[in-house]
Amino acid sequence: MSPIAASCGIASVFRRGPILLDPEDLAYNPCHDVIFPSIVATAGRIRQAADAYYMYYAPHDSPGGICLAHAPALAGPWKEHSGNPLIKNDWPPHYKVGHVSAPHAIWVAGESRLFVYYHGDNDQTHYAVSENGIDFTYGGVALDQSDFADFVRGIYDRVFYGRVFEHRLPSKDNAYIMLVVRSSNQGPHKRGIYLSWSKDARRWSPPVPVNGLSGADATAWSPCLFHLRDKYYIAYHADVSAIASDPKPHTDIRVDEFDADFVVRKPLGVMLDRRLFGADNARVSDPLVLVEGETVYLLTAIGDRLNQSIALATANLADLERALGCAG
Repeated sequence: MSPIAASCGIASVFRRGPILLDPEDLAYNPCHDVIFPSIVATAGRIRQAADAYYMYYAPHDSPGGICLAHAPALAGPWKEHSGNPLIKNDWPPHYKVGHVSAPHAIWVAGESRLFVYYHGDNDQTHYAVSENGIDFTYGGVALDQSDFADFVRGIYDRVFYGRVFEHRLPSKDNAYIMLVVRSSNQGPHKRGIYLSWSKDARRWSPPVPVNGLSGADATAWSPCLFHLRDKYYIAYHADVSAIASDPKPHTDIRVDEFDADFVVRKPLGVMLDRRLFGADNARVSDPLVLVEGETVYLLTAIGDRLNQSIALATANLADLERALGCAG
C-alpha cells in the first residue's frame, strides 16, 4: 500500500460484506468461476422486472456466457436467473467465438433499452440490446482491435473488459464514454486503459490511451468510473509481483482522481486491499462502485484467478469522500 493511501486510510473505510455469488451455488457453472459484476436498477425501466436490481456477470474462460442474477437490494440476496446464459459464445449468424465474458450493462434512456457490452473473443467488444433485460437482440461490434490508431495488421491486439458510462467530455460532443483495456502482442507500450466516446452508445471513437494508466509499466485492468461531489475517479485492479515484504503475487484495487477529460491524473493508492476477504485471499478485481444514499457499494471478484466469486465491500460515503480528499 502506498504511504499516501495508508496515511489517509482509503482502504480502511471499507467493511467486508457477504459473498454475493459463489459459482459452486450456481446451476450454470462451466468454469467454477465468475467475474466482472455489473448492476442496473430496474425501477422505471424494466416492466415486470423480477427484482429491483439485475446483475450481469460471466465465467472467465471458454465458453463463458453472459449471465443474470437479480435481488431486492444491492446487498442481496441474489438469485440466479433460471435461463442462464442469456448470451452465448455462438450466436448465429453474428459470431461463433471461443468465449464471451466481462459484461457491462447500462440503461440507454434515449432508446428506453438496456445495452450490455461484452468481449468475445478478446479482439472485439460486442453489444446486445434488450427491453426486458433478458431477451437480447444483437447490436453489433462496438470496438474492434483494428480501431486502435496504431494497430498493426496481423498482430493480435485485445480490446476487452470495457465499461460504459454516461459522461460528457468537455472537449468532445459526446454522451457516453467507454473505458476499455488494451493488451497487445505488439509490445508492452501498448498495454493499459484506453478511452472511447460516443453520442448514441452504438458508434464509438478510436480508443486513446488514458494518461498514466497506459504504457510500458501499466498494470491497470477492469476500469470503473465513479464521481463524488463533482470529482471523477477511476477504480481499477492492479497485479503486483512478489516483493520481500509481501512474497506472494497479488491483486489489489487502486483508485486515481481525474479531471473531466481524463487528462490530469492524481494516483491515490489502494482503494480495496485483497486481505479484507482473508489473509490468504490473492485477489480483489473487476471493481464496480455504486452509491446509494449514504452507502458506497464496491462489488469485486475475489479468490484465485480463474476460480473467483463475487463479493461485496461497503463504506460510509462521507468517510470515503474524506479519505479520497486526504489522498488527493
